[in-house]
Amino acid sequence: MNIFSSDGWFSRFFGTLGDIIIVNILFILCSIPIVTMGASMSAMYFTLLKKQRTGENGGVVKLFFKGFKDNFKQSTISWLLFLLISFIFTLDFNLFGKGGPQENKLMYYTSVVLMILTCFIAIYLFPVISAFKNTLKNLLLQSIYLAAKNFIFTIVIMVLYTLPAYVLLSSTQVFMVGIFVFIVCGFGLIAYVSSFMFLKAFTPYLDEVTKKYTDDDPASWMHSDDQTSESDEDNPESTKVTKKLIVDNSYHGRQ
Repeated sequence: MNIFSSDGWFSRFFGTLGDIIIVNILFILCSIPIVTMGASMSAMYFTLLKKQRTGENGGVVKLFFKGFKDNFKQSTISWLLFLLISFIFTLDFNLFGKGGPQENKLMYYTSVVLMILTCFIAIYLFPVISAFKNTLKNLLLQSIYLAAKNFIFTIVIMVLYTLPAYVLLSSTQVFMVGIFVFIVCGFGLIAYVSSFMFLKAFTPYLDEVTKKYTDDDPASWMHSDDQTSESDEDNPESTKVTKKLIVDNSYHGRQ
């Protein structure tokens, strides 16, 4: 096979790299207002998960802004809630510290554990929002379930997000180089690698709750067949995605 053909590894590699760079730049630009960072993250995962599932290159700008628009409300609410929780825990860290009385130490380490658990859930929440259509409450429950069920993936993805920050702060030279890398492709690259694990975790449920998807619709493979906007009270079926994840857990365990 000619490596320079459209199906060759050379073209696929640079096509994928180009997609990552474009998505990374779009993510940074759309995150500048800060409050839109959640929507930008969901859009980034929407694009990369779709690309990995179809294996196609190109068209990332259209996919990104479709994901940004479709998931804006839920992602923004989730992001603001995460910022609020993080702010509260930061106050706890400063208030209790590690060097105070024993009671303060207990509160400090309790806050640390709760903050880590919050990050575990947030790691899954934005990809889950991009991959499934449901109420925010059910998507949150779904994220908790997937984070616990795929705990190894959760730890690996957490390391992917936190290790670069540790490396960046190791020296001034590394910091400057690292900032350049992140501006070019850093965020997109982390999301791309994470997407392999998310897709593996999501696929059994995507196949189960989205039996009628078609690749002609860039979004259809990610969403449940229930396209109504009714509330949980008016539409009992609106919880079907989360309920399938929980009720059918034993079934998947027997596969």
